[in-house]
Amino acid sequence: MTGQPPGGYPPYDPNQGQQPGGFNPPAFDPNQSQPVNPYGQGYQPYTPGQYPPPPQQQPYPNNGYSSGSDGNKPATLALVFGCLIFLCGIFTGIPAIVLGIIGRKKAEELGGEGRGKATAGLVLGIFNIVATIIYIGLIVVGLITLPGSTSSSTPRSNGATVMQEDVELVESKVALSDTALATYTVQIKNKTDSDTAYSVDVECNGGGETHTTTVESPKAAPQETVEAVAQVQFGATNTYLSVICTVEGMRFLDK
Repeated sequence: MTGQPPGGYPPYDPNQGQQPGGFNPPAFDPNQSQPVNPYGQGYQPYTPGQYPPPPQQQPYPNNGYSSGSDGNKPATLALVFGCLIFLCGIFTGIPAIVLGIIGRKKAEELGGEGRGKATAGLVLGIFNIVATIIYIGLIVVGLITLPGSTSSSTPRSNGATVMQEDVELVESKVALSDTALATYTVQIKNKTDSDTAYSVDVECNGGGETHTTTVESPKAAPQETVEAVAQVQFGATNTYLSVICTVEGMRFLDK
């Protein structure tokens, strides 16, 4: 039997520097300050606490939408003032228009940020101004047609018919004497813009009788109340007589 070990491997020689399997670790040199890299010069060992820097994130395009930070304050204020028009009217409508224009210009510089808010505030402000102008116009037209205004279309010439809006019948009453004389008193308020008197047509009914008469009132200043008095003689006795009088028509009267 020979000195060859089983398995075909050569006998281990402790004096031989090469290890089995072809791996020959480097010899330790106590004079070296750094340990020898057993994996070769091309590999850098991992050092705890060191991480590669994260990749740079590319910014997304704005596309006209806000990034969360209010960089277009005029646009925001335009929207706020535009919403306040329903409470404050024209006092916030004009600022909403001005800030809306400024906000739209600034949105072009910021890549479209705040454009929607600026446009909304601008539209609300314009709507408020237009609505205010229409409202004022309606008031002016209403004043023209109101009774007693200087531009009323009701004629003031002698004998012209008095319209319902020209006067107000404040109070009326009937007094009946023992001789069946009915005295009808009516208070008339002048709602025109000039001094005027009235010719008043009165009709009284009682005891199966109907009587009509026309009386004249004193001249009344604007917003002044005067009395017109009409007297009608009935043939029945006071015991069974009940009289009702009404104003059937009025005309302007120059005195």
